[in-house]
Amino acid sequence: AMFSEWGDGVIEVEEAGNAGRLGQRRGSEMFFLTQEAGATNNIVHMLAVNYQFKPGEGIVTWDREAYVEPFLLERIMDVFDKFLDSEARDGHLIDPNVWRNASESGGKLAIYCTSFARVVVNILRVMLQITPEQFTRHKDKFFPLLCSLVRVQSDEIRLLVQDVLQIKVAPMIGVTIKR
Repeated sequence: AMFSEWGDGVIEVEEAGNAGRLGQRRGSEMFFLTQEAGATNNIVHMLAVNYQFKPGEGIVTWDREAYVEPFLLERIMDVFDKFLDSEARDGHLIDPNVWRNASESGGKLAIYCTSFARVVVNILRVMLQITPEQFTRHKDKFFPLLCSLVRVQSDEIRLLVQDVLQIKVAPMIGVTIKR
């Protein structure tokens, strides 16, 4: 649009300038959120691989588990806290079809919960893969997060939470689940 079409007042000129920037800002938000989600997903993956690493017999190596554990937990807590906050604030505004497969639909909207759904899915898969001893050490942190994830809109996330509760938590409390 030409400036002459908007008028020559200060408000009209500002609106004309902001109209072009609004689309750019949303595009950059989307770009940076998806980049951050991808980077975070890779960081979680690398930390998880090192956390689960078990050297062969007779091989002397540094204690990867002890070194990586605080970094992995910090990342998990940060992602879950931000995801749950965003999902509670914005999740109900999102079309339910976006949540059908959270690990593939992330990034369609510039909202943290949709962009990081794939990261949450992968963190839950890591929880399923770690040893019972590793999970038990962090049950005080994991259990409240799992309880909070029960209410999210994503069926995929809720099903993984169910798996973690049945596979990791149930044995800790002496409950046998028939699958």
